[in-house]
Amino acid sequence: MSHGFSGIATDDPTVLTIQSCVMAGTPVPLMYSDRTDKIIHVFYDVSNELGHGFLESTYAEAMLIALEPTRLAASPCESVARILA
Repeated sequence: MSHGFSGIATDDPTVLTIQSCVMAGTPVPLMYSDRTDKIIHVFYDVSNELGHGFLESTYAEAMLIALEPTRLAASPCESVARILA
């Protein structure tokens, strides 16, 4: 059935799973996967705890607090307005 959208790989009846298209080759280990996993985990914890509707600065501050126990070095970002001034 077409609704005017372009087809995607899963529209093909011969493709059984999205994995067969996306993960066709041998996965390459990421350079900083352990750090990335920790940061993403903390991000989701903060997002689930706070929900939506806050300013970005609130989430940034919460991320700094939540990252402290992971022993990953984190510091507040420079304001774009301050950098451009």
